[in-house]
Amino acid sequence: MAEAGGSVVAGKMPIPSIGWSAHVRDTEGNLIGLFQGDENVPVPETASREED
Repeated sequence: MAEAGGSVVAGKMPIPSIGWSAHVRDTEGNLIGLFQGDENVPVPETASREED
């Protein structure tokens, strides 16, 4: 992307059980959202929280 003059705004991010998402900006400054469906995207492990 950068070699072609664009930039990555938000890299590949998981959407658990749905797919993947990313945002890039093209050479003219347009923001482009990308989505790839994938039911097998895992739910990320989260830090345990203490009860209040």
